[in-house]
Amino acid sequence: MELKEKKGALLISLIVLLVVFVALIAIGNVIVIGDKISNISPFLSFVFYAIVVILIVWAIVLPCIRVVMASPLGGFNTEDLKSLSPIEMTKFIRDLRKRIHLSHEEERELRLGKDRKQIVVKILNRRHEEMERVVKDSAVTNFTITAISQNGTFDFISSMAINLRMISQIVRKLGVRPSYTQLFQLYASVLSASLVITTLDDMLDDIDYGEILGSLGVVGGQVVKIAVPSLTNGLMNALLTLRVGYTTIKYLEVGKRSFDKSEARKWAIKSARKQVLTVGKEGMGQIAGKIKQGVSEL
Repeated sequence: MELKEKKGALLISLIVLLVVFVALIAIGNVIVIGDKISNISPFLSFVFYAIVVILIVWAIVLPCIRVVMASPLGGFNTEDLKSLSPIEMTKFIRDLRKRIHLSHEEERELRLGKDRKQIVVKILNRRHEEMERVVKDSAVTNFTITAISQNGTFDFISSMAINLRMISQIVRKLGVRPSYTQLFQLYASVLSASLVITTLDDMLDDIDYGEILGSLGVVGGQVVKIAVPSLTNGLMNALLTLRVGYTTIKYLEVGKRSFDKSEARKWAIKSARKQVLTVGKEGMGQIAGKIKQGVSEL
């Protein structure tokens, strides 16, 4: 028991260090912008820093704290419910009520329904659909923001914030979290992948598309130079969000007791690939809608 507690404390420390590292990277990039603003007005610089601190706490620190403070889960595979005795089922439902907010309809079904196991399965399946919706919506948001933005620093910070808040929202759907080891792997994956994507985005910006596609001319080359890196960056960030989101769902479904890391990674990647083009299409639709709205207001 003592060894387990020490391991848990070590993993919590590693997660905290990882979150602090992410916050420091964000703050370091923001300071550069703040210095430029201070040359214009010290007061505006102060306001800028205050807003940034609030956003970092709201978008990065608080979501991580909510996740770490949640109760761990041993898996919520609905197949496991079949083996529960009536007493165990009563305890499971009591714990479920403590963890998540049940609608009035769900509460009524649990009170009046004859087959409680089937009702609980329906509730868990509904939460699974809600978690998948969170993942898809987060991926569309990440695609839209990073495809429009032409700033690598902003892309990195916004992508990190979107992914960390997504993990928090998924966890809140069930009121429980993955193990500390799994959380550390998730956060490390978000950080490392975001850094790689930012580096690749910088490399794409350095490519001279006008020279490669000379037949398009100067204007065509400039359009391609803006469009290709933006869309590629948006799709890569969306793919990252989908993969992290589906991995989180898989962690919650199977828990660590029957967790197969290789199988979970393959499932998450496969699920992400299935959705990424749909996410890109929806993101492009949102971008087109914003452009149309902006033109109509001119």
